Amino acid sequence: MWLSSWAAMSTAPKRRPYAPRVPPEQRREQLLDAALMLIGEHGYRGASMEAIAREAGVAKPVVYRTFTSREALLMALLERERERAFATLERALPTDLASTTPDALLADSARAILAAVQSRPEAWRLILMPAGETPALVREQVQQGRAVVRGQITQLIRWGLEVRPGLPDIDPELAARLFMAAGEEAMRLVLTEPDAYTPEAFAAFAGKLLAAVG
Repeated sequence: MWLSSWAAMSTAPKRRPYAPRVPPEQRREQLLDAALMLIGEHGYRGASMEAIAREAGVAKPVVYRTFTSREALLMALLERERERAFATLERALPTDLASTTPDALLADSARAILAAVQSRPEAWRLILMPAGETPALVREQVQQGRAVVRGQITQLIRWGLEVRPGLPDIDPELAARLFMAAGEEAMRLVLTEPDAYTPEAFAAFAGKLLAAVG
């Protein structure tokens, strides 16, 4: 009899370890971190609710109690990373323009922003290198974020033209688009070829470029 009981115990499915209770906000961040890691490794298709639960070490109902749907989870993730990206940009750009010059602003901002990209590659890949299966709503949010950044760069270019005269025919909005395209390519190179392209190398290049223009 004890043999049959032992056999039944050995063949019974193992229960998932109990996930300890944590505050809702902590659980939310845990699940978003798990989703971010999965997207970085496998793309959006790899970030199913089941996969996120497995990565976080919780049961799938726990994920659905925190986020009503996969779309809601992805939007929350993108919003979090976008807010962090904007915070990075704000820290990289000086608030007192009277204390700097266009040359120093470009070099220092390039170094600070690219260093931030280098420190959190998974998060920036989400914004800069969306996969083909990226949900349409996510793409729309990224484009809206780009429009805000482009507006900020346009204002900085207008300021630069005022304090560094000599290029009166430059269109600030067109220049902002070109600067933004160049900046995003620099970010992608820092992500894909970190040994060849460093924040310091781009900052030095920016300084030499402005010196040549001057």
